[in-house]
Amino acid sequence: MAEFYETTVKESGNQPKLAANWIISELLGALNKAGLELDASPISSAQLGKLISRIADDTISGKNCQNYF
Repeated sequence: MAEFYETTVKESGNQPKLAANWIISELLGALNKAGLELDASPISSAQLGKLISRIADDTISGKNCQNYF
């Protein structure tokens, strides 16, 4: 999980708090609901990081992204 987090932060443009919140709340919540482990995630850490960078720069809304998890 630490490696996933570090890659997500790197790809997010250094958004550690936002990355932690999205991993814990949205990603792990969705994986738990689906009965999957982190290593079976359909979204990679790099993809999640890029999504977070778009949220951070207000290109997209975080609220809209939550619907996809």
